[in-house]
Amino acid sequence: MNKIENYVKNLYEIFSENLKSVFIYGSTLRYEQKDNVNLMIILDRLSGEDLRKCSKVTKKWVCGGNPMPVFITYDEWKCSADTYPMEYSDIIDFHKIIFGKDYISQILISKEDLRLQCEREIKALLMHLRSFYLANADSKIRLREAFCPCVKTFMTVFRAILRLNGTLSLNDDKNVIKCASKICGFSQDVFIALLENKTGEAKIKRKETYKTLDNLISELEILLCYVNSIQGG
Repeated sequence: MNKIENYVKNLYEIFSENLKSVFIYGSTLRYEQKDNVNLMIILDRLSGEDLRKCSKVTKKWVCGGNPMPVFITYDEWKCSADTYPMEYSDIIDFHKIIFGKDYISQILISKEDLRLQCEREIKALLMHLRSFYLANADSKIRLREAFCPCVKTFMTVFRAILRLNGTLSLNDDKNVIKCASKICGFSQDVFIALLENKTGEAKIKRKETYKTLDNLISELEILLCYVNSIQGG
């Protein structure tokens, strides 16, 4: 029995019929990873006592190198697609049910909800980068700390934009960036550089710190203009 099966077995022993569905989602499947498994655990009901009961086995799962699973009730799951349309879209495209019912196929994503979250995420990233720049403009070392965290955000937004345009999701991140740049009209260069910096393929040199952030902010502004232009779906 592998680690996932053992964890799910332990959960069923704790929750019995209250455990409705367990599935793998996200980057685990998109990049065909064998570790760092993202799990969503759907229950009929979820109390503080329930969390205490499964704390020990869940800590063991996390200590094995996996992210903390997401525990959610079925009612919360079915009512949250309008709040997290980008995340739900990723789950729809990349998931594997390992226990219980399929609650994913019944989810419908509104294009306007998806567009609106894209707008919120881009604006939030822009505001964060500008504030961070203001506070740390005299330190290239500090400014470089903004490089890696922003990659996850803009990659999620790019995949959402491809979905809004009816483009099939792509596993290769560079192709996602290239396709999104053609659709939106921004330059792909800074996003490719940041992706390669995060993966270690090609590190951004310290002397390129200011130029990288300047270009990132400029291209995000172009991206935001595009997303605003498709308002109304």
